[in-house]
Amino acid sequence: MYSLMAENERIEPDKYTFTFVLKACTGLSSFEKGVKIHEEVAKRNLENDVFIGTGLTDMYSKMGDLVSAWKMFDKMPERDVVVWNALISGVAQYGEAVKAVKLFKKMQIVYLGASSSEVVGVGGRHADAATTRDDENFNA
Repeated sequence: MYSLMAENERIEPDKYTFTFVLKACTGLSSFEKGVKIHEEVAKRNLENDVFIGTGLTDMYSKMGDLVSAWKMFDKMPERDVVVWNALISGVAQYGEAVKAVKLFKKMQIVYLGASSSEVVGVGGRHADAATTRDDENFNA
């Protein structure tokens, strides 16, 4: 559908279209297509949109490109719990449990009261591995 829309000069994709296309790329593990969509988003100067920025952060995190995920996260002028979760989940998924816990603690400071039930990525074996270390390693 997006390809047809992109070919038709009369129908312009908007931020909602890009958000859904990024989610589809993530779900299909289509990294190359996701990067091309990111290029289109950048051309249209939509990277700062909270939905698109979250979609890009989530895509890069889930695909293991944590450098790009961090870049997107850092670019976002406003960060909600959803984008924090996207980054934390990716960091934890790719073996950075200590960093994931630090991010979670930082998010708690920012949101004063974000509970562990609000965060999908920090849990299970990642949290167990991280909590066995000294508390001094977890200063945000």
